Amino acid sequence: MFFNITQKQCSKCKELKSQSEFYKGRYECKACTDKASRKYQASHREKTRAYDKKRYSKERDRRTKNAREWKKQNPDKVLRYSRTSGKEWHTQNKERANEMQRKRYLVNPIKNLLASLRWKKEHPEENRQLVRHRQAKKREAEGKITAKEWIDLCNKYGNKCLCCKRTDVKLTLDHVLPLKLGGKNIISNAQPLCGSCNSSKGARHIDYR
Repeated sequence: MFFNITQKQCSKCKELKSQSEFYKGRYECKACTDKASRKYQASHREKTRAYDKKRYSKERDRRTKNAREWKKQNPDKVLRYSRTSGKEWHTQNKERANEMQRKRYLVNPIKNLLASLRWKKEHPEENRQLVRHRQAKKREAEGKITAKEWIDLCNKYGNKCLCCKRTDVKLTLDHVLPLKLGGKNIISNAQPLCGSCNSSKGARHIDYR
């Protein structure tokens, strides 16, 4: 006679749980096993990292291949993660994220430099916006203007310089109330001007809108 055993008692917490809540060949439930694993990793960080690096080096090709295949099969999940979880993690771990980025750059600086130059060439407006954001951050100005907000603002005013009214010139973002005078780096404080008019305006509070 055969018995279909669907439940099992955890040897640690002594609770009776279904077979699906146990790893194969284990007598401790998944919850207890994971808890013990986290505790061990916390108290043996260096040893755990060394083991992970050694294991990853052996399985690098297989893991990379599997990761690429998963990304191709789940583009929506990849996009959602990059927009939410990724940004949240970077916001909460800025120093660690910056350190990891520096380490990745040092591994292959030439490759990363070429990739950066290629991105700047393919995304000129986004790159200009990043430069403006860094400049505003140095002046400790509040707010951030996205590339989409800037493009929408230019379209709103017919893609022309609001000072000289020309449409055959490259437009630059001008802060109506300059950052030097306490202006905020927000779209409601921005206006499109050509390079010449922007330079002529200087650090004066002039609204051409």
